[in-house]
Amino acid sequence: MSQVEGEVRNEELDPQQEARRRLALAQIRQYPDPVLRMKAREIDAVDDDVHRLVERMTALMSDANGVGLAATQVGILRRVFVFHPEEGVTAAVVNPRS
Repeated sequence: MSQVEGEVRNEELDPQQEARRRLALAQIRQYPDPVLRMKAREIDAVDDDVHRLVERMTALMSDANGVGLAATQVGILRRVFVFHPEEGVTAAVVNPRS
C-alpha cells in the first residue's frame, strides 16, 4: 500500500519499476525550468494528436508513479493535464479554466 506525503507518493518498487520511474522522472520538467512559467495554448479540437498526447502523458505519469501531470511538465505548451482521481482511474482535462 502506498502512502501520500504532500505531493509525493512513497512506496516500495521493484528494481524494474524503479528504473522506469527514474527514466520517466528524467523526462518531466521541474521547478525552476522556465517552460513551466510559459503560457500554454488552448486546444481547438480534440483530435488524434490530443488523444496521443493524453496517452503518452498517462503512460509517463504511471511510470513516474505520479498522480497528475500537465502537458507543460513534458515541454508541450498545450492546455491539458491528466490525473488519477482514484486508484485505477485516469482522467484528462482539456482547456481547464480557474
